[in-house]
Amino acid sequence: MSYRFRKKSRAREVHRVAREELEGALKEALTVSDQDRSTAVHEARKHLKKIRALLRLLRPATGKAFYKRENAAMRKAAQTMSSIRDSHVRVQTIKKLTTRRAPPAFGRIQAALAARLRQATEKAENDDWSKQATSEMEHALVRLEDWPLKRLKTKSLRSGLKAGYKKARRALAVARRDPTDANLHELRKTVKDLWYHLRLLRGKGPAPVAALTKQLRDLGQKLGDDHDLGMLLAARADNPLPNPADWEKLEKAVASRRPRLQRAALRLASKTLIRKPGTFTDFVVGRWKSWRSLDAKN
Repeated sequence: MSYRFRKKSRAREVHRVAREELEGALKEALTVSDQDRSTAVHEARKHLKKIRALLRLLRPATGKAFYKRENAAMRKAAQTMSSIRDSHVRVQTIKKLTTRRAPPAFGRIQAALAARLRQATEKAENDDWSKQATSEMEHALVRLEDWPLKRLKTKSLRSGLKAGYKKARRALAVARRDPTDANLHELRKTVKDLWYHLRLLRGKGPAPVAALTKQLRDLGQKLGDDHDLGMLLAARADNPLPNPADWEKLEKAVASRRPRLQRAALRLASKTLIRKPGTFTDFVVGRWKSWRSLDAKN
């Protein structure tokens, strides 16, 4: 697992992880002509999300100005791919619903969304999204050696982890009170960041941290599935069909799924985020420090 700090200096590991993710995203953008565009976009955006999660974890050590600059650059690179990403997600979501027993309406919607994906891809290609994205990532690679990591200590990583955990708990409280698409999506983003943070800090053990990491992954997937269904329904405005009843059948099917999915996600979130912020960070960072010190004692 490359997205994980090893038992070397903190600054060196940050540089390694950031470089690997930047180069991974750059590779997807540069080789896009040799593979499916939407798959390349999906993989590139995953790399960029990991970099942004790393930046949030480092924020107490690097400062606000650095964080804002680098986060804005990664966000700008990701935005060049957003139209392809959105269309791709909708096609994949309707595919999951289009089983052998699904009504023919689902197949017609899938065909319309696939056509929309082709249009979005062609437009992005004409706008030269790859050139724009690679430019941002290449400049970020040049700046990598100048990342301000002199103040990077375990204490600052703990502060970054604690800030991310607090943000997730706040998002959960809001989503419980008002489970709108926007509030659930915010919860999903904070959970995903926290999952990335634990992946960085889990080392090769121990079982309790591994179990918590898995819970966060599963929670992110449930929230992601719900978000994808919401995005699918939102596509109706841009994809009119000869028979409006087709969309109505899809909306009815999605409406029966989402409440159960949301309740399951909120139950899991309550279980996963039950610890107080200080207890949570002590639990994770304490075990990470113990793992790092093993070689020094042997």
